[in-house]
Amino acid sequence: MSGLAQERRERRKTDRVGKRSELLNCSPGHPGHVGNARIAMRGDMTDRGKPDDAKGLCSDKGARPGLTVLVIDDQEMILDIFEVGLTGAGYAVLKAASGSAGMKLFKENRVDAILCDLGMPHMDGWAVAKAIRHFCEENGVRKPPLIFVTAWAHEIDGDERIGTLGIDAVLGKPITMDALIQTLKHQIDKRGHESDEVV
Repeated sequence: MSGLAQERRERRKTDRVGKRSELLNCSPGHPGHVGNARIAMRGDMTDRGKPDDAKGLCSDKGARPGLTVLVIDDQEMILDIFEVGLTGAGYAVLKAASGSAGMKLFKENRVDAILCDLGMPHMDGWAVAKAIRHFCEENGVRKPPLIFVTAWAHEIDGDERIGTLGIDAVLGKPITMDALIQTLKHQIDKRGHESDEVV
């Protein structure tokens, strides 16, 4: 892709995220509505859509530069919002709009944590968790933290599949970016401590 084409693509993406943010009214105290879920962000993205200004979307608490987070959600709006917030905190982000696309990215890349929606067509969050666990067991790979971010958090509370499929945390929508990043940091640090104990 030429430099000009890349620049145009980034500009379209910035405009798209900014316009959606206006519709979501993501200003402090006014969580934005995304389908049946709400994503609460700190600060208005309308004037902060550029990558250089992404840090304004969330605090630096829990930031872990150099780590890669795979985000799987069938709503493009949520993927875009999470990408801006997470990259603003120093994470590299891989995005997948379906469970199958997420599994492809997971198999092809080094991933430090996974954020996954539950209710997706064709391959839902449960199926993704099962596939990830199977792949890691078959290939002798340590499973990265897998976090469900779903509007169905209360409905699946206590579901035995959370333990059997290796789901490390379940976060309900709406969620603030700060809370999301803090959970990521906790789960990644916890996995690191477990590795040290094994050694």
